[in-house]
Amino acid sequence: MANIAIITSDYPDFISGIGDYAYKLRNYLSDHNRKTYVISSNFELINKNTTSLVVNWKISEIPKILNFIKQKCISCIIIQYPGLLYGKFNIVIHLLCIIIRMKRICVITTLHEFNNVHFLRRLSELIFVLASHLIVFTTDSEASNPIINILFKQKVRIIPIFPNINFPSNSAKQDSSIILHFGMIYPDREIMKVINKMGLIDRWRPERYVFKFIGGRHFREKDYYEKMFKASKDILERVYWSTDLPLEEIAQQIESVFIAIVFYNDGLSLRRGSALTLMKAGIPIITNKGGGAEDFKEVENTGVFYYTSDDELKNLIEKLKTDDKYYYDCSISLQKFSEKFNIERVVESYDSIMNEFIERSNST
Repeated sequence: MANIAIITSDYPDFISGIGDYAYKLRNYLSDHNRKTYVISSNFELINKNTTSLVVNWKISEIPKILNFIKQKCISCIIIQYPGLLYGKFNIVIHLLCIIIRMKRICVITTLHEFNNVHFLRRLSELIFVLASHLIVFTTDSEASNPIINILFKQKVRIIPIFPNINFPSNSAKQDSSIILHFGMIYPDREIMKVINKMGLIDRWRPERYVFKFIGGRHFREKDYYEKMFKASKDILERVYWSTDLPLEEIAQQIESVFIAIVFYNDGLSLRRGSALTLMKAGIPIITNKGGGAEDFKEVENTGVFYYTSDDELKNLIEKLKTDDKYYYDCSISLQKFSEKFNIERVVESYDSIMNEFIERSNST
């Protein structure tokens, strides 16, 4: 079997959804008898013991990376892009992709959040599309970009993301007092809107609920985090924050939650790993509708609830709290839905496209 390297700027213990994705993917590919290395950032929060090569994303580091690839007899590279630690305007990873391709090594690039990045960054990502043998998108809507669909359709594969955390069955609890927000503390998560809706609930039912925020602090958004932390303390009587926890501790914190409230600047979509994690735990979600709403049709109003008005929010929470069967059905509906995003299926898909490339190379 081919030796593999995953190139990712973000990796545990640095808090990042893409980093967690790379970490899980590496572990599961290794379990599938694939010798899998990681090339990641030289950053203080990254656990150097679990990465195979740590680098600074500078042009001077490219020979070091290429030498590592040669020494480890790596024949397939999986690039994860974007990532916080590549740097905002850094093109080194783009150059590296081109050079690796020129060396006739299989290059697969997973483009996360393709439709959600700035237009200029999206243009820069076309370098990966041109230089990679295969491109992985995580949703149908991102793969349906007109330019990609017309010119590069033969290169495109769709492999969904997966929840990064495991839970026991029926993790959600109707008798719980915890209302949760889960995810990165970042402006695109509309944290202030979450706090305000929690404040309404607190006023409707004083002393019934505890409000909890679990997530990662974006290292470039420390001021935003402090602002949201203070706002929550001003508005909510019983609020607790748990940030930057390892995945195992996050699982313990999320267990036995009543409901979750999460809002996104572009609405709920399948690229939101935090939402898929909540679904896997069977926790009913109150959120906002976006362009990906069609993907959640089967759990709309049976686990996923789109905020429309304060009155409807109040009625929904009372129904979830008082109707045992309704709550249980919602929880089971979410857990069944989340089974589509099983990491084993994701790894099998990567295995399949790597084998596809190897077979194609052998036939030419």
